[in-house]
Amino acid sequence: MPIISRDCFKMDKPNYTMLTTGGQAIWCDVVNKPFPMLLTIQQNPVNTDFPLSIKGRNLDTDTRPKSYKFIAELVETYFIRNDINLWRAICSTNLFGIWEPQAPFNRFANCKAKTYQYRIVLLRVSEINETCLNSSIYKVNNMLNRIDDDFDTDITIKERVIDDVSFYALKSQLELLIRPYLR
Repeated sequence: MPIISRDCFKMDKPNYTMLTTGGQAIWCDVVNKPFPMLLTIQQNPVNTDFPLSIKGRNLDTDTRPKSYKFIAELVETYFIRNDINLWRAICSTNLFGIWEPQAPFNRFANCKAKTYQYRIVLLRVSEINETCLNSSIYKVNNMLNRIDDDFDTDITIKERVIDDVSFYALKSQLELLIRPYLR
């Protein structure tokens, strides 16, 4: 049984929806996170600098869960060069198809992090048996939620969101697409 971090992996509703329904398994990042982590949703709307694709705009973004029951575990980290051609390739597939290519490109181009920190993380998302109510989660800042001490972070995985065969096919597809852009 994994023990999850008290820090939550806070993200926008489109990414949360796709990660928890098996529609994607990657995330753009610039810092290390203490995986495994409970997935939660930011309150603020999606940044307009990060345009959604038609598929992304069609997601149900009006509802917010009353509880959280999905965790993300880190499988692999890929340090990349930020190149619009990389994002055109990735966003034209089911790997990151909810975004227009300029969204992940802008994510890195507009951030204050050093270019050597740009990374794509491959995540294994699982539903857990335990349910963490909103009342057990508090906001630390715009980028971080935390689970209060009343919730037992020793959790049991119920099932993987993406089955093994499909997950490793996505991993192979990702590695093939990003190979020319690795640092």
